[in-house]
Amino acid sequence: YLAMADFQPLHGDGNAELPRAFRDALIDIRGRSPTLHGKLSGRYYEGTRYFSEHILHGRFADASAVEDSILPAFQTCVFEYAALLRRTTPDDSQEGRCHVGNLQAA
Repeated sequence: YLAMADFQPLHGDGNAELPRAFRDALIDIRGRSPTLHGKLSGRYYEGTRYFSEHILHGRFADASAVEDSILPAFQTCVFEYAALLRRTTPDDSQEGRCHVGNLQAA
């Protein structure tokens, strides 16, 4: 079983730099999820470009990890990300939309 969770950068130049509030939330979740401290392999992922250095990543041989480790961390990520989005000021400019669209298209 492979599990990954990260907050996609909302701004920046595509180098996976997260705004401080998003980074701090992910660091907190990661601190409570020691089984998800794996490192990305450069073989499949451009870790420095699309993922933050605080990504939750783990490989598990046992299905019990889904309920014990993965699901609680994932639920916390979704809850925290939604809360952070509600507090983020949207950038509705054409330039902002194009920038985010380009990042997502990559």
